[in-house]
Amino acid sequence: MLNAIPSAAPFAATLFLSPLFLAPSVSATAAIATAVPAPIVRAQASAADEIAAGRKLLAIDPGRALTHFERAHELQQDFQSERWVLRAWIALGRTNDALDRAQEMETEGAPAALCSYLYGYSFAGKAAQHVAQGTGGFAAMNYGDAVVHFQAALEQDPETYSDAWAALADAAWWAAELDVARDAAERALQVSGAGPREQYLLGKVAFSQYSAAKPDEAEAEEAAAHWQAAFDAFGAVIDALPTPKEYADRTLVADAAVQRAYLLVWAERAAEAKDDYVLAMTYDPSKVDYGAAMGQLGDEGFLAALEAGAAGYERVYGAETQGDATLLWWLGFARNQAKDYAGAEEAMLAAVRKWPAYSNAWWTIATSRFSREDFDGAADALFRFQDLDAEALSATIQSNPRFNLAIVEGVVGHYATSYEATRDADKALRAARLALIQAAATPEHSAYWNNAGLFYRDAGDYMRLKKDEESEALRKQYHEASYISYSRALALEPDNPVYLNDTAVILHYCLDRDLDQALEMYRRATELAEEQLQRKDLSEGARAGIRIAHRDSQNNARLLEKKIEKREKAERKKREEEEAARKKEQEQGGDDGAGGGTGG
Repeated sequence: MLNAIPSAAPFAATLFLSPLFLAPSVSATAAIATAVPAPIVRAQASAADEIAAGRKLLAIDPGRALTHFERAHELQQDFQSERWVLRAWIALGRTNDALDRAQEMETEGAPAALCSYLYGYSFAGKAAQHVAQGTGGFAAMNYGDAVVHFQAALEQDPETYSDAWAALADAAWWAAELDVARDAAERALQVSGAGPREQYLLGKVAFSQYSAAKPDEAEAEEAAAHWQAAFDAFGAVIDALPTPKEYADRTLVADAAVQRAYLLVWAERAAEAKDDYVLAMTYDPSKVDYGAAMGQLGDEGFLAALEAGAAGYERVYGAETQGDATLLWWLGFARNQAKDYAGAEEAMLAAVRKWPAYSNAWWTIATSRFSREDFDGAADALFRFQDLDAEALSATIQSNPRFNLAIVEGVVGHYATSYEATRDADKALRAARLALIQAAATPEHSAYWNNAGLFYRDAGDYMRLKKDEESEALRKQYHEASYISYSRALALEPDNPVYLNDTAVILHYCLDRDLDQALEMYRRATELAEEQLQRKDLSEGARAGIRIAHRDSQNNARLLEKKIEKREKAERKKREEEEAARKKEQEQGGDDGAGGGTGG
């Protein structure tokens, strides 16, 4: 169910900015005026000015607001000026300090209405902190307490604490006391200085009332009235700030536009919501649920909204800010869906330039390049994704394995068919790395490990042709990588004669080690191939591969047997020669020793 989105502000008081000028008590004024009448007027006016300046900042910069309020309290030493200092504390998260001081003020004789007012804001502030921390149960309890205290303050002194109507409406909305919230929101609009923030508050309360009443057909008329009230209130916010300059106002407009879009969707008028989504994207793209918008507007409407929103954002903020990174990501996604592959790449590159953590943008870049047959560019994008977040790359492929593996396979195929003609080791290595990307996404699929083994083997073979020390070192490195990949395939299918033969080939011809093991693998491959060729259920492709493995394993085994026999013969001869040389050395050494002894 869609509902009015709760305010992202840390507490209810940040929803309004109406100034309130408070004078000191009559008794305090008279006492000071008797001694120094001239400065009194300036002090009173200065305190009021400081409070007014602080209130304008309270919603957007509570730290600066506190400075103004502290100056006001220095000039006007009373509970009413201190009230605003505590409001700034609460805005800055010092809710416990505010509660403690409110209790002290109560014992010091502060008006009961003022104490209730401060308790209300303190509990609302604590509730907002619980919301941010995800401890909703405590939040509901604190908002309920805030409602009780705000009501007490307004019952006792509605004129002095009229700014609490908006705070009461917000707290009651969070506490699901919608009738209380609606009455308070309407009262808040009657307070001097009320404006778009109070309108937004009314809109979200009426939206919640609408969503609560809509399922009951008996309340259809009431639901319609709530819908219209919410729609009008959000519209009033937008109309009041046609070209907002302050960031807080832009965020408010974006919030109102999103909520009005949701109202239109609920009324089955989703096509009309596009302009509101564009407005929200223009001023604060973070307010938009892009997945929901795509479902509501349809592919064409969603793409059109994204295009207009991206242009609007750049017009307002310029091209170098980061706030539209998510918007650009979705624009790239939507363009890719619409087969605008060049446009998709452009948007995704802009998104990752602004926000490199969007590593999965490289997948869309890769697919858009692949669709334009830019295979080198597609491989580069896949490797970039892998370097940034290999796990995310695997997860992306796994999200639609049949389609996504085929994309990577297409790039692999490009290199596999081109590197043989040119004996290009670099292309073979790129093919190997792509095969390993496939294997990482589906580690249980042996064919990808086998393919990587083949590509690394060919890369090593090409390096052998260069006949220099550096190339020889790389040749060994690539052949070791080939052996590792073939071994992974073989571990998954230990009775596969093709894998047995290929793995043994690496030991035999490339690494020249573990030859007894390689010979046993050849013999096992031959034995298994003979057994499997008797099966009637083999496909022609599988049967052809097994026949080759049967033939090659026998030939390779014979060659390896000769190699082992020749090497053993050479080793025997070497040992015999070494033994003969040792004996000769001993004999010669013995004669020298005897002769030396006689001479002595």
